[in-house]
Amino acid sequence: MESKRHRRKIKRTVMIVSNDINATVHQHSLSAVVAVLIAMMLVVSAGVGALCFYVNDVTVITASRNNDDLEKKIDDLQTANAELQKLNDELTEKNSIMGVTLDGMLREEAVREEARAQLYIPSDIPASKVVSMTEIGGDRNQGMQGESTLNDEGETVITEEQANQIISTQNPIILFILQEGSEVMATGHGTVIAVGEDAEYGNVVRIDHGNGYVTIYRCSLEVRVHEGDDVVKGDPLFLMSNGTTTLGYQILQNAEFINPSDVMELKG
Repeated sequence: MESKRHRRKIKRTVMIVSNDINATVHQHSLSAVVAVLIAMMLVVSAGVGALCFYVNDVTVITASRNNDDLEKKIDDLQTANAELQKLNDELTEKNSIMGVTLDGMLREEAVREEARAQLYIPSDIPASKVVSMTEIGGDRNQGMQGESTLNDEGETVITEEQANQIISTQNPIILFILQEGSEVMATGHGTVIAVGEDAEYGNVVRIDHGNGYVTIYRCSLEVRVHEGDDVVKGDPLFLMSNGTTTLGYQILQNAEFINPSDVMELKG
């Protein structure tokens, strides 16, 4: 019968030696399990330390990179902000220039509009080659004294003295004595709204100027315009006279008769 082998139990001894020659040497025996555990603990501790060092190093590197990224983003934002500020300054300057230009254009347009509006105000004298003008309004003696005369065309002509005696129907009117070759003209831009006969003067033309003013021209000359015609200031309304002629001129403002001299620009 084979003899059983006896396994020898291996023990490991740890010696703790002091640097003092007189000191006692201490020996501690450790079992294999304990030694393995201690070794494992040392390995784990070393691994944890290495891991912590690695994590700390990675954290520092990451933080450094993040800081660099933030600084780059800050620089980019500052650059973009500077560009936006420059653009804003340019837009502000352009807006200021446009504002000045627009104000100037508006003022010029207002001046042009005022000039256009003035063309529709009947401010001109209604005839050329005027010998005299007489304002009539209010109560006047009815009828005329003296005999009337005829021109070469057989038209009735009255003197200035006789004109003062014409019945005015209490509406203001200016009588112009015109010499030969004179023209009766529109005193402002407008539209002819009526052409007809006048029992006292022969013919009558009415012009609406579109701004509350209506002018009335009463004359024995032949009418050159028709109802609906657009006329501008200075356009002839009657054929040129061949002798001394009388023109009766009236103005309505908002359907009320006014004195024409209040609107006319008398020159000379």
